[in-house]
Amino acid sequence: MPRFNNFDILRLLFAWIVVFTHCYDLSLSPAFLKLLFLMQSERAVFGFFAISGCLIVASWDRARSARDYFSRRAKRILPAYWLAILFCLIMGSLFTSLPLHTFWMNAATWKYIFWNLLFLNFVHPSLPGVFSNNPYAVMDGALWTIKLEVGFYLLVPILIYCVRRFGRGLTLSSVFVASVVYRMVLMHMGRVTLAQQLPGQLCFFIAGTAVYYYFPQFLAHRKKVWLIVLPLLVAAFLTNWVILDAIAIPLFTMAIAFLLPAYRGITHYGDFSYGTYVLHFPIVQGIIAVGLFARSPWLAFTVVVGVVSVAAVASWFGVERRFLQAARVRQQESEAKGQIAV
Repeated sequence: MPRFNNFDILRLLFAWIVVFTHCYDLSLSPAFLKLLFLMQSERAVFGFFAISGCLIVASWDRARSARDYFSRRAKRILPAYWLAILFCLIMGSLFTSLPLHTFWMNAATWKYIFWNLLFLNFVHPSLPGVFSNNPYAVMDGALWTIKLEVGFYLLVPILIYCVRRFGRGLTLSSVFVASVVYRMVLMHMGRVTLAQQLPGQLCFFIAGTAVYYYFPQFLAHRKKVWLIVLPLLVAAFLTNWVILDAIAIPLFTMAIAFLLPAYRGITHYGDFSYGTYVLHFPIVQGIIAVGLFARSPWLAFTVVVGVVSVAAVASWFGVERRFLQAARVRQQESEAKGQIAV
């Protein structure tokens, strides 16, 4: 795959689509309704998963060992995730209706910490006395996808084994079809929440993986890709069919990533997408709690943009980049020792 692509800017765009959608979902302000057709957080998440399918499998192929692979994945995902939990606790301390001592001694606070550290945000999503007057009292609903990312990390070694054992085409097509069928059946049964978990989201990941494995063919047929993906994308938006989403969203994402000229933009200075994604939810909730969305929705959104941007930049430079740089230095030192030993 080419080193220069549009993954960083796409991830940032997807993160901001999620932010905008959550501004409506949490505030219920009708001011945002007209743009919701284009700004759909669910499809942005599908795009995230497609990117993960391409990059995580590539990460496995580049890794020197399984330990190296899991170490890299942990250093990328955990620091900002832990920061998000800490940030929620700080916000909880500021907004709780309980006395501060009572808040910290409350069993519900420690249950929140415990379940979130296990990536099981849905088990205990709220903090005691926090945002209780908001339409929804959830602290950071965006974290529900992180357990899926962790699931993808764990599934990749099994997926790679099956690819090598049974071939790319059979493995990828089988997993893709099984995931789509699972998702369709659960949605037909009205079990939407279960449909949104693994293996229901695996089809988007697998579609991104397929582009990685068939990358030369993807590039060679770039015109056909556009001719196929654009009508499929329109059809997906008009019909909401699972199978169309599972094909159109990943293909469109990969086409923008690889078939358009690379554009860095603000991502030249850092990868701010992850911090934007994991930190925005409590910020939106806080601005709702002070009543700004009720008084002036677009001013509130402007404030959200400013505060989330600062938080994401602080997360990148203060936490994420530091861990990644430290990991890179240790890898270089390890490689240097290996060369000396040889």
